[in-house]
Amino acid sequence: MTVCVGALCLKKGETAYVCASDLLVSVDNQSLSAAHEAHHAKTSFLGPRWLMSFSGDVSCDIEVQARTSSALEGNDAPTATEVMQAVEAAYRDARRRRIDGILSIYSIDEDAFLRKGRKWFGIQKFSEIWYQIENCWPNTFLVGGYNKGGTDGHVFTVSSQGAAFQDHVGFAAIGSGFAAATTMLYETYKSRLSLPAAIARVLEAKFLAERSPFVGEKTIVNIVTSNGEHAVLLPDDLAPIRKMWSRRGEEYEGEAAHTIVEALKKSPIVELGGEILAMDDLG
Repeated sequence: MTVCVGALCLKKGETAYVCASDLLVSVDNQSLSAAHEAHHAKTSFLGPRWLMSFSGDVSCDIEVQARTSSALEGNDAPTATEVMQAVEAAYRDARRRRIDGILSIYSIDEDAFLRKGRKWFGIQKFSEIWYQIENCWPNTFLVGGYNKGGTDGHVFTVSSQGAAFQDHVGFAAIGSGFAAATTMLYETYKSRLSLPAAIARVLEAKFLAERSPFVGEKTIVNIVTSNGEHAVLLPDDLAPIRKMWSRRGEEYEGEAAHTIVEALKKSPIVELGGEILAMDDLG
């Protein structure tokens, strides 16, 4: 019940990772109302150059985030592999705790359940318990950022199917609206777009994903540059860009990029200055 869309910007002098998400969250697989949208951010920082976003249950996210942060504690410049391993291990351990909780009332572990459960419980009860296990951990995580020095940008996902880098395409999306978002980015994304133009394209993908009834309209954009600068664009900052996109004109990218530059200068986290947001650099 959400969408998170992330992409790398690899243009020289503007290297960054951009992630747009809605604010809709769920607890125990139940979506919260729009009035509760802003109570938990979908995206958090993993050190100075990495962002992690989630889709699914907010309580699952809190646990994985805490475990990942603990694993990376003291490592000020983790590599992409180290970050992926930390997230995957945290995901696996937290999921295991949930499964153990389901099976504890039967005094068995998952291995015994899979080997002998059909015989012990019968096919109907076995199927009911298996359904609980399969749905106890609905979360998927989207992570993007840069190695120390800002020379290598990476984006990857972690889910019950494992972890997978998406560096070959430069972007990824998770949640209910991921299909619409990725389809749009396959058509519009270029790794060498200027940072404001890349943000505009990520937003476009997020807006399109709102066709899903499980994706919220309110949007936040988080940005981390390859040198560790952070910025956030809030829903009010993005309202003019949504209007530009709704017109579907060919001039969308340029108009939106110009507006994004001005919004970034007022970012509540940090003012991204210098060449990154130089008006002459807009592509």
